[in-house]
Amino acid sequence: MARIVLTVLYLLLSTIFTKMEEQEEPVEEQVIYDSTQPDVEEPDEIPINDDGDGPDLSRFAPTFGNVSRAKEPVREVQIALGLLGSMGIKPSSTVGGEHNTGSKHYHGHAFDLGLNTSFGGDVEKMRKFMLEFPNLQRKYPVLERLKLRDETARPKGQKVWSGAHLHLELDH
Repeated sequence: MARIVLTVLYLLLSTIFTKMEEQEEPVEEQVIYDSTQPDVEEPDEIPINDDGDGPDLSRFAPTFGNVSRAKEPVREVQIALGLLGSMGIKPSSTVGGEHNTGSKHYHGHAFDLGLNTSFGGDVEKMRKFMLEFPNLQRKYPVLERLKLRDETARPKGQKVWSGAHLHLELDH
């Protein structure tokens, strides 16, 4: 019975998000240089600015700092969040907030489930979710492409870390 309800919920959310995408007015996007994209051709040499006295860094300027291109998570992540929400698990972070340089959060491809926000401070509930996640992925196709990373302790080398959480991102 629960599986039927969740399947219906999944289909309903898919329909709603599809209709929302169709109704959105096109917004002119700011062009941001993204070094992670394979279709970006690297120049053989750095172009010189118009004054001729230094490098032309204009195409790199928008990436100083972590600038979020996404106003909301991508559709696939939104559907996954809807499913988790139906289980009583809400995200602690999606596209907003501060994340490490190069984070998939800035492109709407990742979200966090925080100990306090998502699991009510219950460490055991968080641990059970983490252990059960592979089974949830087999049961719910919308979760199959998500990769879960345990960040309950600060990962080595991460400059930005706001506390115990599980990081989930689309695995392309």
